[in-house]
Amino acid sequence: MKNTLFRWLDNIENAFAVLACILLLFATFSIGAQVISRTFFDYPLLWVDEVNAYILVYLPFLAGAWLARSSGHIAVDIIEGMLSPRLRAYNDMLVALIGIAVSAVLFWYGTLVSIDHYVRDIRSMSVIAIPKLYVIVIIPIGSLLLALEFARKLYLATLARKKQDEDIVITPDSPSLFTKEQGIKEG
Repeated sequence: MKNTLFRWLDNIENAFAVLACILLLFATFSIGAQVISRTFFDYPLLWVDEVNAYILVYLPFLAGAWLARSSGHIAVDIIEGMLSPRLRAYNDMLVALIGIAVSAVLFWYGTLVSIDHYVRDIRSMSVIAIPKLYVIVIIPIGSLLLALEFARKLYLATLARKKQDEDIVITPDSPSLFTKEQGIKEG
């Protein structure tokens, strides 16, 4: 059951990361087209700036959970290096709990704002005039996915702590769950 849930989470995170890459490529090429169009043809593409601003909102929420899973977020390794394995396990649990809390707050307020934008049918005051709901809805979706990833990290950190209590040797140089070389893998 656990492996199935983890696999589903991995697949969703991978799909969101691929979508983020596609959006980033689109942004790159559309800005290039905008420069060429404006420079050589004196014809600006009015939609490019707005669409790329929306893409900038989407990118962190699409790729955040995948990046957390691969331990690509910024970590303060110098502090973790000074901690004992026992304290490092507690630190991993604390970081995961803080990640869950921040993600939950983003999810909650993102959901409230999304519902408000839907009910009031708020639209952008620009060339495209799309409903702002389409821009904002990624915040609760991405935050929920990030909270689930931090919940997985918390589960793995708890497993690591239990394994330490069972006298399984974890060396002082065993890495944290939040660094590139993850110490305890799911079994």
